[in-house]
Amino acid sequence: MFSINIYAKLKRINQTVNTSIKQAITVHLCLSLKRPCRPYSNDIPAEDSTCCSSQNTIPLYETTPETVNFFRLARLILDVCNDAMRDLLQSIISGGEQELTKRIASKEKVIITSCRLSKKQQNSLFPPNNAVVSYHSLDFTLMYTICRNVLYNEIKFDPKNDKGWGKLPHPSDTSLRAAIERIRECRNTFFAHATTSKLDNKTFNKIWATIENAVITIDNHLDRTVVFTRYINEIKILRQRSKTQRDHDGKNRIGEEIYGPF
Repeated sequence: MFSINIYAKLKRINQTVNTSIKQAITVHLCLSLKRPCRPYSNDIPAEDSTCCSSQNTIPLYETTPETVNFFRLARLILDVCNDAMRDLLQSIISGGEQELTKRIASKEKVIITSCRLSKKQQNSLFPPNNAVVSYHSLDFTLMYTICRNVLYNEIKFDPKNDKGWGKLPHPSDTSLRAAIERIRECRNTFFAHATTSKLDNKTFNKIWATIENAVITIDNHLDRTVVFTRYINEIKILRQRSKTQRDHDGKNRIGEEIYGPF
């Protein structure tokens, strides 16, 4: 036979579970109806709750021009900037991934002691079992680390206006190092450490122009014809596509929601 204390505890647990279930159902219904939802409360019966009032018709996570701006910025940073940095490394380091691996290994002690890298990032730069470093395994942080700690003598800078690595460049500094630093700053401030997935048009256009100019600077330092400007413009003016599109074989496929300029 259960003691009174145990029975009371079980009752409280049951009430907690029931509340959680009711809350989950309430949230699910609100999201299904695309209406703002507030947490379920025992003080307000579910049938009397106004969280799903017909007056509240704005989706909780609605796609807006501001969220689309953030999406575009993510494409610019993750796709174009990473490709530009990757091409820059390959342009400076001849000999492919074998030579890249040797150059990074020569600065292993400096990188390990001075850079705050996760275990996964360290394994990407210093692969186990004497494996070679793959260019495609490098994200922006790792490529920036290579530029700063391995290729510092080969990344051109402006002696008059240079503030050094890890600092926001002087406005008149148009050097390659300044371009890399501007991308790093924009990436960290408005993407990697963003607190929301929204960017108003004024902020978006300012960031876009900064990154675009930085990528053009990198373009000008490549030893082969790689023009990223066209891709930058394509991402900025992408227009809306239908969620469901038809392939050439007549089958339905799920497309991207891509929105045009605002």
